[in-house]
Amino acid sequence: MKEPRVWAAARPRAPHRPGDRTGAGAPFAQSNGGLTYGFHYAHPTDEIYRIKGYDFGFAPVPTSPRPYTTVCSSPLVFQPGSGWNYSVSVDVLGRLIEIWSGQSFESFLQERVLGPLAMTDTDWYCPKRNGRLAMLYVPHGGDSFPFEELAKGATHAPRIHGGGGGLVSSASDYQRFMTMLLQGGSWTACGCSRVARSS
Repeated sequence: MKEPRVWAAARPRAPHRPGDRTGAGAPFAQSNGGLTYGFHYAHPTDEIYRIKGYDFGFAPVPTSPRPYTTVCSSPLVFQPGSGWNYSVSVDVLGRLIEIWSGQSFESFLQERVLGPLAMTDTDWYCPKRNGRLAMLYVPHGGDSFPFEELAKGATHAPRIHGGGGGLVSSASDYQRFMTMLLQGGSWTACGCSRVARSS
């Protein structure tokens, strides 16, 4: 993102124009950094993501930093801060947290969020269903159907611990997390004085 480029459809011979440099992680936390998802099928940049292997999830690559480099080298859908788009923004924010903290994103979450909030039922996967892992359903034609293939993803460790999703949790753990947000970054019920600064 050192030299971001924004898609400019009106200029077919030079389809990208210089973009404004983003400030810290705010555009990624708020999904207004100009990134996208390949599965949107709504913008030419979506197709670029798909060509690079990012349709739904990460392309099959061996190491953590590479997918973010690949995504961030694609043109932006809009100037950072000028719009909103459901995208890989929070995944990129997760990678920035790794860089800033010097920790893996998995370790950072455990040390700074999951541990302090005593979210013991929350992890990146649930190896044994043992009756507790709920089935995922998808809507179709006014009805809903189990999506077994997607549900299997929650039974093994992910290749990449992305900031945009992947945690498996319980209702009680999620309630702890939401209570912390409602209380401005702290939750005294579990003896946690402060998880996050209000900003």
